[in-house]
Amino acid sequence: MIIDMNTYIGSLPYWQLRHNDADGLVGQMDRAGIERAFVSSTRGYFTYSPDGNDETLAACAKHPDRLWPALTFNPYPNGLEYRGLLDQPGPKIVKLMPQHQNFVLSEEPGIAEMIDTCGQKGIPVMLVNRMFTSQRIGAASLPAYKAYILQHPKTQFIIATFNYLFEMQSAIDILRCCPNAYAETSGMMGLNELEIVVREVGADRILHGSGMILQMPAEVGPLRVRSARIGDKEKDQILSGNAIKLFNLKSAAAQTKD
Repeated sequence: MIIDMNTYIGSLPYWQLRHNDADGLVGQMDRAGIERAFVSSTRGYFTYSPDGNDETLAACAKHPDRLWPALTFNPYPNGLEYRGLLDQPGPKIVKLMPQHQNFVLSEEPGIAEMIDTCGQKGIPVMLVNRMFTSQRIGAASLPAYKAYILQHPKTQFIIATFNYLFEMQSAIDILRCCPNAYAETSGMMGLNELEIVVREVGADRILHGSGMILQMPAEVGPLRVRSARIGDKEKDQILSGNAIKLFNLKSAAAQTKD
């Protein structure tokens, strides 16, 4: 079984995307052999987060056996109405991109309160380094993310879409220093990068992500994990085992019945 932590529907501000609705995403999941995915609408990061969450929830309602919500919230304008959404049943994550949503993570008490609420409810928070692996797409400060994660030790965090060299170094440092942090694989495009991260910190806090539909799953999806020079047990952990533990899911078989 494969669980994908990081997928999208929608469009980017300056160009259209193929397969960009719920049906298209699920079709791409089928091609890549991905059973379940957390999805978010790009609208939540570039325009208005409540509209993005509405699109996300509609996609999940259309494919309840395949998609789970990755909700997003923005302090401006009036985008922090999170309580009712976080109380809905089923697996979910909160996914934040301050560099695209125009706020500074450490300066927003409302965001801090929401993150602590996620910790109380067992909802992981994904902090995205960049939306996908292009140098034209603005990146966050991973050291700043580290400082923030250390301030919220009761919340589980997922660092997403970091690439090689200094980004990989900073992500490894976060995993070493923050036992409540996980890493997601969609940005790991460097030579032997996945192997290096596994060697440095182990496989038990690495989660599979593809970045679909912004990235091609054949390039950074399950194939990258399966072709890595790591053990089969480690591959299984990354592809689904760690996610099953993180979300307290009963078994891999239960995923197809939720």
